[in-house]
Amino acid sequence: MEEKLHPVPPVSGYRQLSQAEVDAMNTVKAAFNAVGDALTNLAAFVPPPPSYPGEPEVSGLAIDGRCVENARTFAQTAAMWANRAITRPGGFA
Repeated sequence: MEEKLHPVPPVSGYRQLSQAEVDAMNTVKAAFNAVGDALTNLAAFVPPPPSYPGEPEVSGLAIDGRCVENARTFAQTAAMWANRAITRPGGFA
């Protein structure tokens, strides 16, 4: 049986992908979308900034928003590298 190949996008440096490569990319994207959803849920627990100096902190679960945003950025970077590992684009950019 002949393997299905997807057409080459009209972008310099891209190549034709097999169905297995497309499926692998979709798996990576689904996994990282789930990570993104989890980080969005965590962000709901980031307390608002104090409205005045010395305002008491919010009780309960308080998440560091900077850490959540760093996690989001690094997860997006990891997803990009995972997909780049699959597509193996040519050239520098």
